[in-house]
Amino acid sequence: MKKLTTVCAIALAAACTVGFTGCSSSGSSSNSFSSNWYVRSSYAGIQPGSIASNGYDKEVLTYDINFVKNSGSNNLYSITYQTGAQLTCEFYAEEYDWSNTNIPEKYRVTEGDTTEVLYVYKTSFTISGTYTYTSNKKTVDFTDKMESVCYFRSVRNNLRPVYSYQYSKSTSPITLQPSSAENMCKQLEDEYTVYYNKKSTEATITHKDILNNKEPEVKKVGCKGAYDNASLYTMMRALSLTGSTSKSVKLLIPVEKRTSSYKITGSGESVLEDENIRQALISAGYVAADTVDENGDTVKEEVKYRTASLAYTGSELTGTTQQVWYATKSDINNNVCRSTMLKIILPLSFDLGTLEFSLSSVNSQLSV
Repeated sequence: MKKLTTVCAIALAAACTVGFTGCSSSGSSSNSFSSNWYVRSSYAGIQPGSIASNGYDKEVLTYDINFVKNSGSNNLYSITYQTGAQLTCEFYAEEYDWSNTNIPEKYRVTEGDTTEVLYVYKTSFTISGTYTYTSNKKTVDFTDKMESVCYFRSVRNNLRPVYSYQYSKSTSPITLQPSSAENMCKQLEDEYTVYYNKKSTEATITHKDILNNKEPEVKKVGCKGAYDNASLYTMMRALSLTGSTSKSVKLLIPVEKRTSSYKITGSGESVLEDENIRQALISAGYVAADTVDENGDTVKEEVKYRTASLAYTGSELTGTTQQVWYATKSDINNNVCRSTMLKIILPLSFDLGTLEFSLSSVNSQLSV
């Protein structure tokens, strides 16, 4: 049975595509990953320059959010979004204390060195819009919010998850063919906290239904070889994407309280045509500025990218496919673009249109 689609929750990216039950597939092996956010991406640990407490800036990427209505889209109801919304993604490292009393006692470490340096990936945005029922023009206005944070290990340790938190307030479509305006969408407000054991083979998920003020629901799930859904975009950034890339992965989806199977496929290189994205990279020093050729003419440095496509594979019904653009690593020893995530193309369910998240600013000192 298909679940309500969470339109706004980028942290729940896999749940945005589809919510069918299905089988599990094996996770990617550690040698599939590189630290592509560093200039020297072969370094498998966490560089001291990534640790926020050492006085370095976090990597902060900002994306403009735009809505594209599909031609021949759903004619029973529609959705529109106000302009000006932005997605913010933060990436850095900090110490995690395994003795913290918030951690389930079964997973807690109380002897010896209880701290571990982990990567942290945070995302957040707020977006407003309107659902409109076509026949009588009845509308539902909404303001959706999303926050997520995920702690996970280094490339050397296969980016294994340790902790995640996801908050989502969304107004989500219910069905393809609603019988009335009252049946076209539903408000949801939920909070999910996930703690993993030391080996990342079991997770405890706590779900709070904030909207209905229900008692928290706690569930333990096996998750060997799985990645936390809130770290998805960093995990894909660590892949060497080519036209032959085809990776089967398991993602722990807190909203579904289980792991689900997905496939990531890569693409050949394309030249970036979006000048706004290109300028965002150049302004951060990630791409060489315009150069002069032997004739004295100014030549723009090309920015190239590869696309990672994410599709659900746990059922014959695959749902929509999400696409994510990453800047190409042009030189294995000098990764000047840091394999930065440039764009997310997220089709909405029920043929309501597409959300596009385009890089607009970069702030980072991840220079080693």
